[in-house]
Amino acid sequence: MAELVRRSRPRTGRLTFLSCVGAWVILGMISLFALSGCAAKPQTPVPLRPPDQVGVSAALEAFALANVTAYAQSVGVPSFDLEVWSAEEATQAVADGRLQLFVSAAPPPSGWFATPLGFEAIAIIANPEMRIRDLSLSQLRDVFSGTVRTWDEIDGPETPIQLVVPPQADELRRQFEDLVMGERQLPRTALLAPTPAAMATLVGQTPGAIGFLPFSASAEGARVIPIDGEAPSSQDSATSDYALRFEVIATAPEEPQGGVRDWLAWLQEER
Repeated sequence: MAELVRRSRPRTGRLTFLSCVGAWVILGMISLFALSGCAAKPQTPVPLRPPDQVGVSAALEAFALANVTAYAQSVGVPSFDLEVWSAEEATQAVADGRLQLFVSAAPPPSGWFATPLGFEAIAIIANPEMRIRDLSLSQLRDVFSGTVRTWDEIDGPETPIQLVVPPQADELRRQFEDLVMGERQLPRTALLAPTPAAMATLVGQTPGAIGFLPFSASAEGARVIPIDGEAPSSQDSATSDYALRFEVIATAPEEPQGGVRDWLAWLQEER
């Protein structure tokens, strides 16, 4: 650059005003070109890897979300997302890699990885106007089979019983039928609640209503009724005296890796 500046000088050895301006312009252009040549070439952005997906049945969404939230508060935000899936579709999605794991109460296919995550309880809820302190398991069966039709038959008010149940394919409904109903069937006259939130709303607003939802879900607007003197809790386990509980299982064709495995290991330590 010094050589170029010297060439811009007049033969007399004196710099005129215009020659000085020209020198600064040339220097500026050289500096600009130099900087342009040294600037790093723009890099092609590397696409971010989408987070892993963990499927969960609708009945256990609140259970899984509570455990993911507790993990985030204790360890950090997990590297996966939760998605609600039906059991039938989730099994295929896990098999072909769209899901890394499925959380449900269903037994895994033969040869698959499976690990218990804890227990979820089924909370029996009633309209807050129904001052029923307690129900036995046999009374609960009579109520949900339609054998008992009014609350006064079990020391309640003279109000017709309105059953509210989840849809036919709902996992919580299947667990309730296994634990409570035996060979009896739920009446077709029962109102259907597609989600736990809808269940709490319908029961809370319908006179004489009774239904059930996952204990992890909110029962706001309704009353939780103990069964055989026992109320459900967030600590239901294999040694609990509460009758309406079931084990939650995580399944996959093979043991998951990465953030999903870290979450499972943390849950095992917390149990």
